[in-house]
Amino acid sequence: MAIPSAKRLRVLVIDDDRDVLEFFSESLDALGHVPLLAANGPSGLARLHEKPDAMIVDFAMPGMNGAEVAERVRNIIPGLPIVFATGYADTDAIEPVRGDAPMLRKPFKLADLAEALQIATTKAP
Repeated sequence: MAIPSAKRLRVLVIDDDRDVLEFFSESLDALGHVPLLAANGPSGLARLHEKPDAMIVDFAMPGMNGAEVAERVRNIIPGLPIVFATGYADTDAIEPVRGDAPMLRKPFKLADLAEALQIATTKAP
C-alpha cells in the first residue's frame, strides 16, 4: 500500500549495504518517489548530474563516510535536502556534521522514511 506524498521526489540514496539499498528502493517506490541508488560516496557524487530532489546517505561507509559525502554535496548543490541514515550506535560522531538534517535510524519503518523526507524537504530553501 503506497503512502501518498505531496510531491514525487527523485531521491539519491547512498549506502554500501546492497540489501539496505534494495529496501530503500522498494520503500521509496511505495511512497511514490523515484530512487537513484549508489553503493558508495564516489558513485553517489557521480549521480548528482541526475538532479536529485533529496539525498539519503548512510553515515558509516568505508572509504568516504556520509559526513564527507554530505560536505561535498553541500558544496556542489547547496540547499539539497539531506537525510542521514544510520545503524551506527555512536551517533555523537554524526552530530557535528549533521546540522539540522533529519536522522533516520536503521531499522526504520516506511512512515519514518516518509517523515524524514518531509522534514528535510520542508526545511530546504
